[in-house]
Amino acid sequence: MLSGKTGILNTSALRDDEKALFTQTDAQRYDGKLNHICATIEYPNMYYFHKAQQAEVYFKEWVVLLISTKHLINEQTWFCANNAALGRGQNLIQGDAGFASMFSDVVSGSSGNSYRRSPKHLICCPTDAQAEVLIFDHIPLSDIIGVVYPSEEAAHLDFVRHQMLGLDYVCPPRIISPDFFERTNTWRNITQGIKPNETFWTHDE
Repeated sequence: MLSGKTGILNTSALRDDEKALFTQTDAQRYDGKLNHICATIEYPNMYYFHKAQQAEVYFKEWVVLLISTKHLINEQTWFCANNAALGRGQNLIQGDAGFASMFSDVVSGSSGNSYRRSPKHLICCPTDAQAEVLIFDHIPLSDIIGVVYPSEEAAHLDFVRHQMLGLDYVCPPRIISPDFFERTNTWRNITQGIKPNETFWTHDE
């Protein structure tokens, strides 16, 4: 959850803050890393993202936050080539080996499925769509380097809100990409080497 001028906080910190208003999308957190923030490489986990959106009752407007890559080299960062909840976090690995495991030729995923990396697969994307990066403690506001919206209307509405609430300090580049919010076709395209469409948005558009 993005909190004030602090940035993104982990689940444990949010649970301890009685004033925090947030909806925990994963109530179980079988990975056991409540002091870590779940993130992905390059693009969202489209399948889980869709599930979370469908389950949410109150907050229907979603964005994707783009985060500085410097967290990848933090020694307290964990990597998982598949969904971190599998085996209750037993597949989590730290360091270079953990990062490399996300790009293996074959990855065993959820429900007993195996995912094989095709020669066309985008080099920047993990082999399994549900691969995760677990970032320790919190992510400072200054490390949020972009915000992705599903439409120009959503970006404009958010811009107006920031202006009205005096949140001008929350002003990373705004990007429009409906593909970030699409469940099936986007990942299929990624496996075929096709990048999602992205366009920058400015308030004078």
